Amino acid sequence: MSIEEASAEMADKARKRVERELNDLRFVLSYPEGRRVMWKILSEAGVFRGSWTGVASSTDHNEGKRYIGLGILETVMKARPEAFLQMMNDSESERIKDEAEMKKAEEAQ
Repeated sequence: MSIEEASAEMADKARKRVERELNDLRFVLSYPEGRRVMWKILSEAGVFRGSWTGVASSTDHNEGKRYIGLGILETVMKARPEAFLQMMNDSESERIKDEAEMKKAEEAQ
C-alpha cells in the first residue's frame, strides 16, 4: 500500500467516525430526554453566561468549562441545528410550568 493510499484510507476512516458521532448525537437530540440532558450539560458548562469572577483562578476554571461546552454546542449545531432552538423552547416551557406549579402551591398554603 502506498503512502497516498494509506493516507486516503485514514482520512476515510476519520470521516466515517465523525459522521457516526454526528449520527449518534442526532439520535440523542431526537428525544426530549436527550435534549434535556444536553441543555443541562451546556448550562452547567457556562455556555450561556460569562466566565469572569474577578479571581483569576476561578475565571480560568470557568473559562475551561465554557470552552468544552462551546465545543459541544458546535457539534450540536453541526449535527442538528434546529435542536438548539428546540432545547431552548423546551427549557423555557419547563421553567414556566415549574413557576406555575410553585405559585399554585404557595396559594394553597
